[in-house]
Amino acid sequence: MSRKNNQFVWFEEEMPQGVPGQGMPAQNNAPAQNTPNPQNAPQNAQPTPMPAQQNAQPDTQSQDQNLEPTPDVPDNEDSPEFNEWRNEFFKLAVQGDTDKMLDSMNEIKEQHLTTDQNKFVDDNFKILLLRQDANFDKISKNIRRSLKTSLDQEHPGVSLLQIMSPEIESNPILSEIIIKLFGFHGLKGELHRKFIAALTGSIQVGGGGSKEDLVFNEKEYSINISTRIASTFGEISLGRWSLQEDDANKFLAEPEMNRLQEGSPEERKALVHRVIMESIADKFKTRAFVIHVVSEEGNVYSLGWDLGESIKDAYKNGLLVVKSDLSSDSDVAVGDDGKFIPLKNLGIFAKVNGGTLDDGKMEENHAPFIENRSGTLYFVADLETINSMGSNLTGMIMQSKPFTGSPEEFKNLTRCNPSLSELLLRRC
Repeated sequence: MSRKNNQFVWFEEEMPQGVPGQGMPAQNNAPAQNTPNPQNAPQNAQPTPMPAQQNAQPDTQSQDQNLEPTPDVPDNEDSPEFNEWRNEFFKLAVQGDTDKMLDSMNEIKEQHLTTDQNKFVDDNFKILLLRQDANFDKISKNIRRSLKTSLDQEHPGVSLLQIMSPEIESNPILSEIIIKLFGFHGLKGELHRKFIAALTGSIQVGGGGSKEDLVFNEKEYSINISTRIASTFGEISLGRWSLQEDDANKFLAEPEMNRLQEGSPEERKALVHRVIMESIADKFKTRAFVIHVVSEEGNVYSLGWDLGESIKDAYKNGLLVVKSDLSSDSDVAVGDDGKFIPLKNLGIFAKVNGGTLDDGKMEENHAPFIENRSGTLYFVADLETINSMGSNLTGMIMQSKPFTGSPEEFKNLTRCNPSLSELLLRRC
């Protein structure tokens, strides 16, 4: 970091391409007519937003292996008619009337649409058809009703999982779907996304990338949801992130900026760490993650996570530390001239208890929690680390459901998917 015209500038070795600026608000996916009084807006559940900003860059990361990355939002710069239709479609989503939404879809499908517009329409048309199924219809209505009356708007990710899970478990057919999805391999992320959207009555706006995948719309707020599904903990993509040139000015007071330039190495290091954590928390402050992990034994782990506030609070409370070299105990470096030295493989570690020392005190170990790999953040904590943090980590809840069937039954569920001939040779 250097001081230029009394401003600090961050230097990075790799700047990710095609990533929207940090200043882009998360409230850009639905109509503005329902925007509430800002004084009453909850911290994480955002006011009902406008459609995506024009010229939004397509996302360059996809959570689903073997799939081409998809844009987070359609680029409708030259399509005022589509934008107007999209506004009305978001309003219909608040009402939750599937039939009216399908009628609206059928009208727009007959028009000439761009590739991105077609994807938006096709994604949500499939979700609406799924919601019409009797199994989804009842459960979806129950979930939406509970979200309207019982949602904790300060922790929407946690609240969303707490509301969804018992409803899913109440239906034997739906409760098997998470396991069945693993038979679809590279397609499982996209199908999981539509599964969550159908249950919550959300609109799909992304494809597992850096921005939200789904938007749950209400008159006074919306929830930006990111969905992830994996076969193991430790390699779950969260999205793109990089330090911005104004982050130091944004998160540090003037006396702290002076110490960042002239303070002791320890002071500068601590301030750099704080800027990093504040920047990541700010990037994900309006995001509610819904993550499902299925073990080789068929155990299903469900995670609801309000990422931004969760890691911010954990860092303030000393539960997380920042390091730069994941293979050693070295730390993020600040040079003698006060400049931030950019280091790859930036990592966030969780403080966990180790063995008992000779003096009777518990040894403190640092377990990997989040890694930054060339501008993409990965949630790398294993199951033991998540469990050890327990209730100390606010804004995160994990539920587990052991598989009670036989290994043969588990194998049959994961293989319960259409064959290639069924997919490709279907007569239409």
